[in-house]
Amino acid sequence: MKAQKGIQRSSIIPLYYQLLEILIDQIETGLLKPGNPIPSENELCRTYGVSKNTVLQAIKTLQNKRLVYRIRGKGTYVMDPKISQNITTLLSFSSEVVGMNGALKNKAVEAKQMPALPAIARHLGIKETEPIYHIQILREVNGVPLALQTSFLPAELCPGLIDRPFDDGSLFKTLQHRFNIVITGVNETFQAVKADNYEAKLLSIAPGDPLILLERHSYVEGGRVVELVRTLLRGDRCKFNIELKRDQQQEASLVNSAGNRT
Repeated sequence: MKAQKGIQRSSIIPLYYQLLEILIDQIETGLLKPGNPIPSENELCRTYGVSKNTVLQAIKTLQNKRLVYRIRGKGTYVMDPKISQNITTLLSFSSEVVGMNGALKNKAVEAKQMPALPAIARHLGIKETEPIYHIQILREVNGVPLALQTSFLPAELCPGLIDRPFDDGSLFKTLQHRFNIVITGVNETFQAVKADNYEAKLLSIAPGDPLILLERHSYVEGGRVVELVRTLLRGDRCKFNIELKRDQQQEASLVNSAGNRT
């Protein structure tokens, strides 16, 4: 049976991983709602033209990522969404990955143009199926793979981006030098996840080992998002340095409020 649009058999990305991304997209967009069952294994096989083993591997990975849960004899259900708490209300927040000192090497896993899935389109503020660039890079330090980075960019903003190597191996520099795209800010979230088979193989770790997932939206002046980046960092090799500073204006407000109560 012919696979539904979204499964690309010519891609080097495993079929289960492609199906996984489709199901995650459906969960993020609300097509698969919390508490509701996902399609049965047989239905997923028919819809996407893949084997039962492929479906089972994708579902198992969803369980490892704590996006679904299984009830024996009934099916697999979407978990309630994780709570995202804004910690910048009182304190300014900045973070950086520590331990990346050394010889950094980028290895291209895949760079191709493809239609945007609904959730990716929503993140980028574009129409569904609009062409985007899907770029996956493995980052190594001193020969040790530390991070798997997947970037999504609207193709119309940077036509021909993947046709030749990036300037100095940097996507950031390439956007600025070739396309005059100057990133003025980012919004970043992070959470702990477990490595699936595909991610573990690339990062030279065991399936189920801890990873830190960073999701970053990069935007230009005016607020338009020009890049969505999802980076998986090895939990055994990376840590965060977080600096918190009290905002001066908020501090003055707190002092005045305390003074008024005395």
